[in-house]
Amino acid sequence: MHDEFGHDLVKAIPSTPVVVSGWRENLPTPGERVLQLENESRAQEVVRYRLKKEMNKKAEEDWKTAEQRNEKERKEYLENRRKLLDAGLRAGSTLRLIVHKEQKYQKDVGNQKPYVRLMLNTDVDGTLEALLNVFDTYKSEEVELDLVKFDVGPPSESDVKLAKDLGILLYCFNVQVPLGVKRTAEQLGVEISCFNVIYRLVEDLKSRLSNCLPEEVTMEQVGEGHVIKSFSVIVERKKQSIGGILVDWGTINKSDLLRVLRDTTVIFEGSIRSMRVGTQATVFSKSNAFKVVSSASKNEEVGVAVSNDKIVFKEDDIVETYREKKVKRQISWDPPGF
Repeated sequence: MHDEFGHDLVKAIPSTPVVVSGWRENLPTPGERVLQLENESRAQEVVRYRLKKEMNKKAEEDWKTAEQRNEKERKEYLENRRKLLDAGLRAGSTLRLIVHKEQKYQKDVGNQKPYVRLMLNTDVDGTLEALLNVFDTYKSEEVELDLVKFDVGPPSESDVKLAKDLGILLYCFNVQVPLGVKRTAEQLGVEISCFNVIYRLVEDLKSRLSNCLPEEVTMEQVGEGHVIKSFSVIVERKKQSIGGILVDWGTINKSDLLRVLRDTTVIFEGSIRSMRVGTQATVFSKSNAFKVVSSASKNEEVGVAVSNDKIVFKEDDIVETYREKKVKRQISWDPPGF
């Protein structure tokens, strides 16, 4: 320790400027207090105390800041909700209206569109607003998204009962569901879905909306063959054209849709009336020495009659069989950022 003239000092009295060298760790910043204690153990004890005091002070300041921010968000949320309730309906197809059962019933009577009813509970106002903004991007005309009720905090038993009466989905985000509410939900058979990642909530909702869509029916080709001989038989006093077909791939089933092409032109599309095989499918015996079958596979020969008596098979006609295939559709909804 030195004075302003560079002289060594062992003691400094008040108002004496000194230069202290040999700090073990970081140099103190201007304005900090410097304490001298009897030993190092006591010094470390004081350091720990002051660090703890400083951390507590910072935590208190952070808490006050968070309180102020939450209060501001809460006021904004309440104001927005008041406007929404006054308006009844916000831009988009999402209805943000807390409704009575009678109103919902009246709404359902003339509504044939499938719908998903939703009740949303979140941890804080900011999360609620974020999710409501996501729901506002939903604009499908095929399935209605009906947000019946939303709030901050856990759902109540009355919410569960309302969900039971109206078939509402209960979604909770970062919310602990009270044990009594869980018990009531189990007794009433009401599902409560809890999430802590917005992406997971949106994916689950998309899946439920998609489940409301009717399946898309497509025609899948399951077999093909060609006519190797054409002939006629009399069935119930009516002349009927028979196509002797060799199956090239797949299967030909009586229940499948049959398409007949001649020089790439479709001349028939409809059902199969009958399928028969004999010792040689291309040679139908007029004594009816044949066997009725319901399907034929690759490299098998089969005689086929169709539902239209005016169709006359010719050699080298191509026959294709198709089967209805139901495909699950996905709702067209991709919120920004998801």
